[in-house]
Amino acid sequence: KQHRAGIVGAAAAVAARKLGKPVRLLLDRATDTAMIGKRHPYLGHYALAFTPEGKFQGYRLDLFSDAGDTYDCSFAVMDLGLMMADGAYLTPNFQAAGTVYKTNKTSNTAFRTFGTIQPYMMLEEAIEHAAHILGKPPEELRRQNLYRSGGLYEFDRAPYGQALQWCVIRELWDELEKRADFQARAAAVASFNQENRYRKRGLAMLPLKYG
Repeated sequence: KQHRAGIVGAAAAVAARKLGKPVRLLLDRATDTAMIGKRHPYLGHYALAFTPEGKFQGYRLDLFSDAGDTYDCSFAVMDLGLMMADGAYLTPNFQAAGTVYKTNKTSNTAFRTFGTIQPYMMLEEAIEHAAHILGKPPEELRRQNLYRSGGLYEFDRAPYGQALQWCVIRELWDELEKRADFQARAAAVASFNQENRYRKRGLAMLPLKYG
């Protein structure tokens, strides 16, 4: 966790000084979470505009972060979240905004690809929502709206300006879909769900861009 090593390290250092030997301090998960915090809980509001064919026209995301009782690195986490909010998709009209709230809970911190998980979950939920409205598989919308393959002179740009010159997300998607035999497995899942009233299975394919 990004800025919390000192809490555990200081306690271990006192013991090491007292004993004159190396000390290792391990916290159980409940104590660790109570003392040091965890990934920031987020609330998100989204709006996704799309054509009847499933082509994205506009996307807006408003993020609300629970920082806890100190700001710690909450603004840095929010900054990265806003930069990742486009996912792997090209949307002509894009807007993302974020607000960090100080609360009376344990301060939260950066943790494992911080700032990316929350906006990605909200974006993919918006796509699932759109796919349900259109009656199409979510994977069809995902593949259709991926960033274009980029070269030296023709390429897309992320909303924050990064040039995606050597983007190969479409080629990767097609190769992995084929290697995973995704279509056949999705058909088997659909058949199982139709034949079983109470037991259900799910299968999804998601792209990831870490810019």
